[in-house]
Amino acid sequence: GNEAKEAFFHAYMTEGLAIGEREVVEEIASRIGLDNAEVEYVLDSDELADFVRHDEKIAHEQLKVTGVPFFVFDQKLALSGAQPREIFLQVLQQAQTSSVESIEQDNSAQCNDESCEIKH
Repeated sequence: GNEAKEAFFHAYMTEGLAIGEREVVEEIASRIGLDNAEVEYVLDSDELADFVRHDEKIAHEQLKVTGVPFFVFDQKLALSGAQPREIFLQVLQQAQTSSVESIEQDNSAQCNDESCEIKH
């Protein structure tokens, strides 16, 4: 995932390649070692279409995404548009705080003098 993302970013932003073109996608996939036959199969089929449509539906209906860039943190907080560094830092800190609170509330251990029961 990360390797593919970086390869597509590099191809688009550094090399100026049209990453929406099939031939370019196939070239990038081969650069990162993906099997050519599998890449062709995925590109020729609608096998992953339901996953994409589901993500699009969530983006539109739940997150109200109307443009890019759009960032989602911990599947709870969203940030739209290009923002200053300080705003990103605030959102990251808020996401971290809410994650820690959620873990503490949901997975708190119940202990007595003899043992502890840890909830999963």
